Amino acid sequence: MGPQGFLLADSLDNWHDRGIPDTWMVVFGFLNADSLGSCARTSKGFKLLATQDTFWHYLCQKRWRLNSAEIVKKITGCSTWKEVFRRLTKVS
Repeated sequence: MGPQGFLLADSLDNWHDRGIPDTWMVVFGFLNADSLGSCARTSKGFKLLATQDTFWHYLCQKRWRLNSAEIVKKITGCSTWKEVFRRLTKVS
């Protein structure tokens, strides 16, 4: 079952209540940006998830404990959390 039909709010604190199984979020946390891009091409649901900046913010929080959008985006020169994630996965 894909993540079709769920809508993300400003925060993913309750992502499990929005139809995203726990196992997906655990697996996504271990993938790099290219692998996540491949996942996004497998279904409409994954593609929808990959378009949500809150999803990328959640991954940045879990992997690098990054939270302050203003500071992180200014330092990295990125305008979205997806760009921050892509840049940091290439560095690490």
